[in-house]
Amino acid sequence: MYDTRKKVGCIQLVPGRSAATLIPIIQRWVRPGSIIASGEWAAYHNLSAFGNTHEVVIHEHNFVDPITHVHTKNVENYWQRCKKKFKRIYGC
Repeated sequence: MYDTRKKVGCIQLVPGRSAATLIPIIQRWVRPGSIIASGEWAAYHNLSAFGNTHEVVIHEHNFVDPITHVHTKNVENYWQRCKKKFKRIYGC
């Protein structure tokens, strides 16, 4: 059974950015049937194979897809706020 409370975000320290590392983490935290918006990082190419809809934004062309309106602004904003907090707490 999934926890139905709204999640703000999830951050996990990982040893690398390969699909072998990232896909199991995504499968653990993302509910099947979710819509995943990401950049075009190669490790994310097969996300739709796990029962999710995968929308890709090619940041080289647009930050918001002009047709689908998909963007990664929310996750980028969340990451910026986390880094600011980490810097304040740990001084790094």
